[in-house]
Amino acid sequence: MSFSVGILYSSQSFLELVKENELNGADFPGIFTKYVVADSRAVLNTTLECKWVILKENNLLKVTAKGDLILNAMHPYEKLRIQIADIIEVTKPSWAPLIGYGRSEAVKYFSEEVLQCFKEAYLLEGYEQKVIEWWDKLAIISRGLFEDVRLEVGRKGETLSRQYEKLRIGVDPIWQAIESNFSGYDLLSQIDEENSEKLKIEVKATTSKTENISITITKLEWNVAKTSERNYIFHIWTFYPKRELFILTQKEMSTHIPINQGNGVWESVEIIFSREHLKQYKSTDIF
Repeated sequence: MSFSVGILYSSQSFLELVKENELNGADFPGIFTKYVVADSRAVLNTTLECKWVILKENNLLKVTAKGDLILNAMHPYEKLRIQIADIIEVTKPSWAPLIGYGRSEAVKYFSEEVLQCFKEAYLLEGYEQKVIEWWDKLAIISRGLFEDVRLEVGRKGETLSRQYEKLRIGVDPIWQAIESNFSGYDLLSQIDEENSEKLKIEVKATTSKTENISITITKLEWNVAKTSERNYIFHIWTFYPKRELFILTQKEMSTHIPINQGNGVWESVEIIFSREHLKQYKSTDIF
């Protein structure tokens, strides 16, 4: 199956043609050698494989509910986003698993044609909510549905931390977690309004209703925290019984971090805080 801007736009036009006309799938490639800007057979095969159209009796084509989603999307870039997601799910390109590690990681392996598709769909820049949701949906598909709830809660925490930082310093922090999972932190902010020195923030979030709050810190996150010292903090969000933010410095977190001993090397650590213990770190500037 082809993955190019020409195929995607030509497929959109093809769906409109099928919607408005009684069209025989077997005859279509013979009638049109090229359709819009793409090979007609490639357009037909793509729309069939992605189940945007189906063949009925007598080889007559019919637009499916999935095809209608594309046709009914308001903007051209929204149509492209639906198409790109469907093609990735159907074809499972070799770079698809990298989507779960952040868009910058996946983009490194895009061909020029694929890159152009993402550019025209406005998926490569910015933190618009629909863009983040699109990438998260693809990440869930690539990593498995068990990640769904955890990812949703984590993104909620990151979104709140971005809002918190914007109010604190008047500047939007960089949402590093969207770009890469290999950075060792989620947001890149600054010390305060007057001091533009970089501040790395690792965000943890939980919907736990128990007395104890559990978070997990990876070896990568801690290695970055150690090298950043005063320029690295942890945001811990809880959503029950009400929304609260607790902020810990690298030094305050260090007392809970294990050390390597003998032949043992830790990769991640679960830290369990009581709600009572966390009170001392509670932010009073919550919005």
